[in-house]
Formats: sequence, C-alpha cells, structure tokens
Amino acid sequence: MKPPLHHDLLTRYFGLRAFSTVYGLTWTFYAAAGAIGSVILRRAFDATGSQPSLLILLAAALGLAAATNLLLPRYSGSFAEVH
Repeated sequence: MKPPLHHDLLTRYFGLRAFSTVYGLTWTFYAAAGAIGSVILRRAFDATGSQPSLLILLAAALGLAAATNLLLPRYSGSFAEVH
C-alpha cells in the first residue's frame, strides 16, 4: 500500500530524521486553519450578509498556494534511497 503523497514529499525534502517534526507541524497548521477558517467565514457573513466573495478569495489563495508547489526544486535522488 502506498503512503499519501505528503509523506513522500516530506521525507524526500526534509529527510527521515526531521519527518516527525515536520509532519507534526503540518498537522498543527491544518488544525489551526480549520479552527480559524470557520471564524473568518462567520465574521465575513456577519459583515456582508453573504459568503461567495470570501469563498472566491479563499479559492484563489488556495490556488496560489497549490501553484507554489511548482516552485519546489526537482528531487534528484531516487525513491529507493529514501526508504
């Protein structure tokens, strides 16, 4: 069974020694974003009476964040060297 892609990316770019630390940090940021996101959406709805404009802005920010993956340097090692 193949692990999720983010496991591969974390081990390839940060190494197995730092994997647990970096993995913990990524899940900390996921949890914080999940907690803060609903508060931001609620406040935007209270201020404007609708959510579509903020959702479009958040979708654009997500697209920009996803596009930054294209800026990662090409990994030169083989997968067998990591595991």
